[in-house]
Amino acid sequence: DAQSNGEGKVIEEVIQCLDHAFLQRRELSSTRLAGFLKRLACSSLHCMPTSSVPLLACTRQIASRYSSSSSSKIERMLENEEDIVAEGVFSPDAEDPEHSNSHATSLWELSLLKYH
Repeated sequence: DAQSNGEGKVIEEVIQCLDHAFLQRRELSSTRLAGFLKRLACSSLHCMPTSSVPLLACTRQIASRYSSSSSSKIERMLENEEDIVAEGVFSPDAEDPEHSNSHATSLWELSLLKYH
């Protein structure tokens, strides 16, 4: 239908932007990267499956690209099923993802998306 086709075009553009920002760009700090990965996972929960799957694939590519150079905190976000990974409190409403303290949480959204 027209609405899902429109959403598909938006997702394509979003993925192109993410590709330019994270995959074709210089190295980013692990803090900024973790903040964006957390936001992508949260955003995927609010999309239709036809949109969340490409977003998750892009998230995986980004995490893979930086896995060798990132801190072990990002890996713990992916592997940890508990909500707390590091000290502090995660602030999802922080304007800058670098200041959201995303290392203080896990990517629990990924376990929910298995059933999405």
